This record gives sequence, C-alpha cells and structure tokens, in this order.
Amino acid sequence: FIIHILSLSGKNQPKVRTRWSLALAYKAEDLIKAGKMEQGMILYKKSIKIWPKNARARKGLAEAYLKMGNINQSINTFGEIVNSNSLDWQGWAGLGRAQSLAGQNALAIEAFIKALEINSHYAEGHFGIGNIFFKENINIRAERHLMRTIELDPSITDAYIFLAATKIRLGKFKSATKILNQGLILNPDHAIGLIMRRELDVIKQ
Repeated sequence: FIIHILSLSGKNQPKVRTRWSLALAYKAEDLIKAGKMEQGMILYKKSIKIWPKNARARKGLAEAYLKMGNINQSINTFGEIVNSNSLDWQGWAGLGRAQSLAGQNALAIEAFIKALEINSHYAEGHFGIGNIFFKENINIRAERHLMRTIELDPSITDAYIFLAATKIRLGKFKSATKILNQGLILNPDHAIGLIMRRELDVIKQ
C-alpha cells in the first residue's frame, strides 16, 4: 500500500519517500524504547524499503538485532552501513561491537580503528577498543583508550570499572582505587565495581 501511494506522488516522490521513511524510523525508535522490539523492527524494515539510504533506520535495525541477540544479522546490517558510507564512524563502531560479541576480536579492533581514524574524539569507539584490549590482556593499550574514553565522556561508568581493573593488572593499586571510586559515584550499585572495591581493600591491608 505504501509503495503504491508513493508511486503516485510524481516529481515530489523523493521528498515524500525521505519524510515518510524518517517518520517511520522515529516511530520505530519509540517502539524499541518501549520494549516493543518486533514491532519496532518491522517499522525499521519498512522505513528502509521506502528509502534505502536511511542510515538512521539501518543503525536502529542493527542495534535492535544486537539487543535481540541476533549478532550475525547485526554484523550484516552494520556492514551495509559502512559499505554505503565508509566515513560513518558510528557504523564502524557498531560493527566493532557486534563483531566483538561474536568473538571476532581481530576484526572488531580493525572496525574500531577505522571509526577512530574518522573521529578520534568518539568516546564509544575508544571504549569499545579499550574493552577488547582488556579482554586480550593488552593492558597498556587498554589503559590508554579507557583513559581517553573518560576524558571524552565522563558518564560511561563501565569505562571506570575496566580502567580500574586494568590498573590493578598493572600493579597501580592507588590509581585503581581512585578510578574505581569515581565510577562508583556514577553507579553506587555496580556489582563488579563493588567486588573490586572489596578486593582492593584486602590488598591495602
């Protein structure tokens, strides 16, 4: 029905398609936020069908796939985004997150590096690659990227937790305690953070 209506819109069709597609994408976002995942994903797909270049809808769909645990579909969708626009740093970072969840850490690092080459001030990109370096026990590089994350966006609680854990590995216990306490100010109930605080208290005794 929608496609039929659009076919009758004449020379204004591109403008109508763009506006209609964006309206559907915004509605899909509202549905996703309300926990109505499947309904939101249906609207995202309709939005993309109407206007295939709608990057907002594709990113929303890719994020929805991640939340639903459909990692391969998320990787494919983020891949479509960066293939369409190789300068989309958010697309590259999203691809990196999805690849990391799939255990494809080498590919994820490449994706995050591309995101940061385009926008070196993208906090989520630094956090993503710092998180992977932490998991890979590449602690000096993890420390650098996690510190940069906090500099760019002090509201990312997990960056403090991972940075504190990295500093513990490096034997920097005083610095780890300071960073951890800053993170727990943001989220006093952070389970892993509270466990780390108890462990640091034991180390200091």
